[in-house]
Amino acid sequence: MSSPHNLRRSRRAIVAGIVLALGLSVVSDGAAQGLWSLTTGSIGAEASAGTLASLPAPVGAQSPGAVPEFNIGQAPSSTKLSPQYFLERSTTEDFAAPALVGSSDSQIVSDEALDAVPTSAGFTDVAMSYFGGCAIASGKVLCWGSNNFGGLGVGAGSSSRGDPREVTYTHQNSASDLAADTVITRIEEGGRGRMCATSTREVYCWGGAQSNEVAYPKLVPLPAGEVTALSAGQTHSCAVLDRKAAYCWGTNAYGELGRGNTSADSYLAPAPVLQEGTSALPSNAVIEDIAAGLNSTCLIADAKGYCWGDNRRGAVGDDSVVQKTAPVRIAIDSAVPGGVPLISITGSSSESATQRYCAASETDVYCWGSTTNGGLGFSAGQAEQTTPIRIPGLPTGTAQSIDSEWESHCAIINGTSTCWGNGRGGKFGISELQPGYVAQNTVLPAGKTVIKSSGGEGQRCWLFTDGTLECAGNGALGALGRGDDRVSTPNLQPTLPGTPLLCEGQMLSDGRCTLAPGKTYFYRAYFTLGDWRSAMSPVTSLVGATP
Repeated sequence: MSSPHNLRRSRRAIVAGIVLALGLSVVSDGAAQGLWSLTTGSIGAEASAGTLASLPAPVGAQSPGAVPEFNIGQAPSSTKLSPQYFLERSTTEDFAAPALVGSSDSQIVSDEALDAVPTSAGFTDVAMSYFGGCAIASGKVLCWGSNNFGGLGVGAGSSSRGDPREVTYTHQNSASDLAADTVITRIEEGGRGRMCATSTREVYCWGGAQSNEVAYPKLVPLPAGEVTALSAGQTHSCAVLDRKAAYCWGTNAYGELGRGNTSADSYLAPAPVLQEGTSALPSNAVIEDIAAGLNSTCLIADAKGYCWGDNRRGAVGDDSVVQKTAPVRIAIDSAVPGGVPLISITGSSSESATQRYCAASETDVYCWGSTTNGGLGFSAGQAEQTTPIRIPGLPTGTAQSIDSEWESHCAIINGTSTCWGNGRGGKFGISELQPGYVAQNTVLPAGKTVIKSSGGEGQRCWLFTDGTLECAGNGALGALGRGDDRVSTPNLQPTLPGTPLLCEGQMLSDGRCTLAPGKTYFYRAYFTLGDWRSAMSPVTSLVGATP
């Protein structure tokens, strides 16, 4: 019979052999010990304090427009085990709420967890286009839906998405002219994904079906001045500076730029719309609003309406179908001395067969142009309406805004929405459409006041005074901004799109964020070796870089 001493020595030899067979011997100044569990019938391992000493404090480095990287030191390894490194971040030095933000099998670890987060910031503007749209929150432009024509502002190679996310900034891609600190105040849409936005003194445009258009925000070379009105069309766009002069750019095949001529060029740089001479627009006119439709343009100056461009569908509104290359007065209600004073205007820019405009006075809304698909509020008796007609059935009051899409319009009056034309697909926000394309009231959430609507190609969104945004219509390609809900069946009631995703810092092209400029973050690290885990490293700090 063996002595107790010999039994203990035999057990230690067996355990040591098993430990070595498992490759658990640590190459370091500390020895590993194998311990046999009589209750579980397995081997556990633990290392000495020297083997699993903590790493040094992480050394961080960052560049503007990039996530930070850290060198967290070299950990020991074994003959068959390699260390795994882990990085934690906190916004307080005592790590009251630590977050695991990176891991790697090398000692260089990036902070990979700076994702864009839902924000409580309210929306301040919205513009819908081809199966998607863009909105403004906290001075940032966020887009969702189809990217077939570059309307997301993130490059032509990107696919559609169902969440509102920021456009690409200059620091992310030099093809974009939009700086991350630019505060955007207004956004307008044209057909086929065309978008233009302004910061009050600059205009940026992207997307669209023309070969010259780009899929990143590009600065429009306009003269210095305050942008007091802006409109994006499918192939041309316009801006008003200081309420004194209108500038248009893009195609001019039909005289839509208002320069007194036509051009076969695919793109012409901004130049002033003619005033005086061959133009009916006075040189000293105060220009209140402008609308770039498809191959034509209209504006409001001194409360009067002026239009020019393609007139085959009566879009110029001068009681003719003759093309005009310079502004002419629209023929509105000749029974009223001096005409009806107008305050705002909008136009359709999607299809040539649906060119039409609508303008608001203090008491009424007037529309003219194509009658296709009931866009003027009645079944087409003729192909065009060459003079403005009053839209019946609207609430009493002044229209705060009017939106146009290729076959319908909506007016916001007294905080409510009334739409006319073809409302198929649920884009009126109602479940049952009355026959005849007549005006109908949108069913809006109780207790909420709407201030603007915007229609795309099959969808419409409503903006409310509380900063919320709700959309209805065809949800294909993420057009309603509801995350992964991309169904193409009609949505007959307004539904809330995804909460806007914003970054404290700058949003990267993959949706992650940089550190917030000037904000201090705290980091610490540890490593594991098999089932062993080291102690935490000392804490280091890093301040977000300024672009």
